[in-house]
Amino acid sequence: MFENQLELATLVLLGERLEVGQRPSTDSLQASDLISRFRKAGASFGPVFTEACDELASAATDLLIFRNTIMHGMVISPPAGGPKFANNPAWFGEKRKRPFAEALASERLLDLAIQCTSTLYEQGVFLQIAACSAKEDQHAIASDAIAPLANARSAADKLRRDTT
Repeated sequence: MFENQLELATLVLLGERLEVGQRPSTDSLQASDLISRFRKAGASFGPVFTEACDELASAATDLLIFRNTIMHGMVISPPAGGPKFANNPAWFGEKRKRPFAEALASERLLDLAIQCTSTLYEQGVFLQIAACSAKEDQHAIASDAIAPLANARSAADKLRRDTT
């Protein structure tokens, strides 16, 4: 759900207008590339807007790592606390495209991931509204988005790093 919202927000920030039957420029992007495109698109709206977009993009990156580790990683059964996942292991010291990642899938952390995703979705909508607003309104809306996005970024960072 959030990736679809992020794509729409990116298109709005880019000012991309689509005709019927036209493919958006974001259509074939991987989620990590979409996050980068969103971050760059936000930079054209001024420093406060840029900060809000950076917070959203950083949280989205951590959530993506957490999600991919669970979806694509292998299960490691810990003694307690829910299943643990590991992704991109270097079995023989080989170099991998992406770094090694671990994720603990406890009920507490999954609830936290849902809360983060909800915040990113909601604030992404507000940033879309801001992008279509007058300059002074852009600043005010983006400014209001920074605190919840910073909290979501902090929580998403915890998701990515909390493996015990």
